[in-house]
Amino acid sequence: MDVLAIQKRLAAAGFDPGPQDGDIGPKTFTGLINYAAKKDLGSLSILLGRAMAADFPKYDIVTPLRIAHFISQATYETGYYRYLSELGSGKDANHDGYDDYLQKYDFRKDLGDAHVGDGDKYRGRGLFQITGIFNYTLYGTRIGINLLATPQRAAEPEIAVLTACLFWSDRKLNNWADQDNVSMVTKRINGGQNGLADRQTITTRMKAMLGA
Repeated sequence: MDVLAIQKRLAAAGFDPGPQDGDIGPKTFTGLINYAAKKDLGSLSILLGRAMAADFPKYDIVTPLRIAHFISQATYETGYYRYLSELGSGKDANHDGYDDYLQKYDFRKDLGDAHVGDGDKYRGRGLFQITGIFNYTLYGTRIGINLLATPQRAAEPEIAVLTACLFWSDRKLNNWADQDNVSMVTKRINGGQNGLADRQTITTRMKAMLGA
């Protein structure tokens, strides 16, 4: 991977890659995230960049294609990094203290949700929107943090990147990224093809920046 060329392209596009030294460290990842978001995200992109620089090598997300696909999917899933926590409707028509829209997850056995309010409490969070008691328990155990007791922590940038890397690895998405198969990467993350055209557009843009 020609990191120096990537850094020069980022700088030319108006996104600070840090020192142009050929080292794909935290500042270069910060630049890539800001480029994907089409604006400077401030402290959020700094934290995400640090986490990606630390975690990507552990999960072999180290080639231009793999990095492009990962960042592109994260960009779409979070609405260009506006939402690391799933939005609800903001409505509580039955006055039970829980968001009406998110109650669609209540009693979803496949997610492990078994009570009123579980859908709201264990809403989608993180880069790839982990959802439900089952996933909060699974990923919390693996990273050594009790996400079941503190579900809001899943939206913290460092945790969001780490759980996304685990999710990516579990679903063997490096293989699909290597094949440049946006459709299959999307299916494995989303469960369907939601927003496929937009995901393809973002991926094409990131591939160009990364020289993939």
